[in-house]
Amino acid sequence: NMSHEIRTPLAAIIGYGENLLEADLNEDQKRASAETVVRSGRHLLELVNDILDHSKIDANKLDVDVVSVNLPEMLDEIRAFFAPRAREKGLDFAIQCDYPLPESIHTDPTRFRQIIINLCGNALKFTEKGSISLMIRCDQAAERLYARVVDTGIGMKPEQVQRLFDPFAQGSAAIARQYGGTGLGLSISRRLAELLGGTIRVRSDYGEGSEFEVYISTGALDDVRFLRDSSELAESRRKLPMVSAPALKGRILCAEDNEVNRRLIGMLVARTGAELVHVSNGRAALDQALEDDFDLILMDIQMPVMNGRDATRALREAGKNTPVIALTANVMAEDIEDYREAGCNEHLAKPIDKRLFYEVLSRYLQPAEGAAAEPAPRYRGHVLVAEDSPDNRTLVSRMLQRLGLDVTEVASGDEAVRAALSSGFDLVLMDRHMPGMDGVGATTMLRQAGFSRPIVAFTAGDQQEVDELVNGGCDGVLTKPIDQAHLIALLDRILHRADWEPDEPQQEPDSMPELRERFLASLAERHPRMSAALKQQDATILQRETHDIKGSAGAMGYPDLTARAAAVNRLLRQPAPDWEEIARAWQALDARIKELVNTVPEPGKHDRNKDYGR
Repeated sequence: NMSHEIRTPLAAIIGYGENLLEADLNEDQKRASAETVVRSGRHLLELVNDILDHSKIDANKLDVDVVSVNLPEMLDEIRAFFAPRAREKGLDFAIQCDYPLPESIHTDPTRFRQIIINLCGNALKFTEKGSISLMIRCDQAAERLYARVVDTGIGMKPEQVQRLFDPFAQGSAAIARQYGGTGLGLSISRRLAELLGGTIRVRSDYGEGSEFEVYISTGALDDVRFLRDSSELAESRRKLPMVSAPALKGRILCAEDNEVNRRLIGMLVARTGAELVHVSNGRAALDQALEDDFDLILMDIQMPVMNGRDATRALREAGKNTPVIALTANVMAEDIEDYREAGCNEHLAKPIDKRLFYEVLSRYLQPAEGAAAEPAPRYRGHVLVAEDSPDNRTLVSRMLQRLGLDVTEVASGDEAVRAALSSGFDLVLMDRHMPGMDGVGATTMLRQAGFSRPIVAFTAGDQQEVDELVNGGCDGVLTKPIDQAHLIALLDRILHRADWEPDEPQQEPDSMPELRERFLASLAERHPRMSAALKQQDATILQRETHDIKGSAGAMGYPDLTARAAAVNRLLRQPAPDWEEIARAWQALDARIKELVNTVPEPGKHDRNKDYGR
């Protein structure tokens, strides 16, 4: 059955793809074939995701990312997804709300959406006439959100219901043949519901239809606004911006061996007006980047001849600071850490998300002449930033303030606990490593004291650190260096965008030159301590200093410094550090620090381009 399910969309993709190569197709035929390829590709991706989720569940590796979720917005997404599909089958699809409903809940939006889509998708599959209803209600006292999916489909016999949640099981062999499917959707959905603090119940009458009810935990609702009727529900919806290509100028080098991906990237970049140069392996990318000047490099990780990781590392060792974005389907935390240590500035996951792709390009390329820069979103709220590094603390605070937020800064875990419990913050950003009480200890103490507002950690650490933070009570993790797109994505999930825009663009001074000057000055102060620690083989001091550099150098525009500090830090974290190997890695870091320290300008003189990706 699994073989059949995977081969079916593959056959459609190949068949209709070959059909598109025919010269005698008219425009309608081409569009129909292309739509079938896209639809089949998405279906195949869903199958692969189901298989991967099932594997993660089996290995107890499936994590949830609990954040603030705008409930009306999610219901809109579900309605937009299923209403057209129901109409195609001649069915009615309705979402019925039992008011009052919370405007927002704390859950994992991706996983909750996955549950609802699985339940509604099953109802759609097994219903030939009649209607499908999604009913939403909230038990405020129990802090639970209920979603009930009712259909007028074929229904099930009691013996079919009993094995409904078994992996790879379906109602019967006849149903599997007629309707298809992996038999994983309901099994995964129930486990996801359990991870979100609930479960799924089912009631079905053979020949009359089925009713699935899922409930999940909403998190604390004391400070949440409740919507009393449909008009308030409509008012609370946030408008979702259309994805449009920004007008940009600059040169991009794309290293990608897959022809389909190259064409896709080519089409996306062409709409921006930027110049694009293609190569098909890491060696060609390295040669091209060393011979010519580019403003940005898009680097596929898996390539022949030389992979993207090695090519990026070689670029950094050659002193090239051109920003590098890793293109990869491997986006586990340990993979991302590996790319960052090789010298990549950040990553884009495959399949490429058009919105994220354009956000990345906009950060590294200049707006085209005459193009109006898209204003950054504005938010309302008060954020506590707990970070012991003055450079990182100032950088994050400036980013938040430019987005309209009030910010309070503290430099230790103890201060963070006292501040969070004494003031009404909407969000706490907590560094993992701080003197005295660290981020894990501070988060744990806040949760034990009943602090229920979102806490998001930022760290330059590995997957073990991420797990410690989540287990300690953090609602999410931002990896250093922190970039604005990831920060905005986080704020969109947790805070409300302000319902006003400034009448005129705000003229705020660009603080990056000042921040970079301070960073280089602090680097000059660190350098003697690090040299002494190496001579004394003091792993504690050297590990702390390299960790701090690794976390802040990339944000300041020195990804090669991040890579070299990460290499030393990784060796220091071994159970029995090899000091000869550490000394060899230190030589590369030491040379780069000396080179950068010599570029510190006189006070008040800021060169915006000096040694910053130029």
